[in-house]
This record gives sequence, C-alpha cells and structure tokens, in this order.
Amino acid sequence: DDCEFVCVTRLHNTYNDYTFDQTTIEPGQSLEIQRPDCTLCYVMFSDHVVKDTAVLLGKKMYKMSSQTLSVTNNQTERVRVLRYYR
Repeated sequence: DDCEFVCVTRLHNTYNDYTFDQTTIEPGQSLEIQRPDCTLCYVMFSDHVVKDTAVLLGKKMYKMSSQTLSVTNNQTERVRVLRYYR
C-alpha cells in the first residue's frame, strides 16, 4: 500500500486559530492557489509541482508571501494541495 500520512501540529493550544483545507491538481493541470486574508499561510504538496521553471518539492511546507501561487502538476498521478492558515 502506497499510503503516507501527514501530521500537522499546533503549538501552545492554538488549534482553533488555524484553518486547514485541501484540493487536488490532476496530472497535466495547473492551479492558482489564493492566499486568504490572514496573517500566516502555508501550502504543501503531496508530490513535486512546478512554479514557473522552479520545482517545489513534495511534502515540504512553503510559506505564502504573495496573494497567489500558480503551480503545475507534471506528475502522472494527482497531487494533493494542503493549505494551512490563520
């Protein structure tokens, strides 16, 4: 079974301060990720995606500093996108 788990922890009893959502990018498709009106926003991908000519590694948290992030899934499988913000 090719199952992997992601565990996101919250420090100092701040569980209710964060929102966690997810979406899917199909193979060969692109997605523009919006940064909500928040103070802190992170995204993570289940596999590598491409932003312009740069590869963003899968299973690594990226802090969003701009309002949008456009990425493309060049994999042969779906890529899950996790967005975590407060």
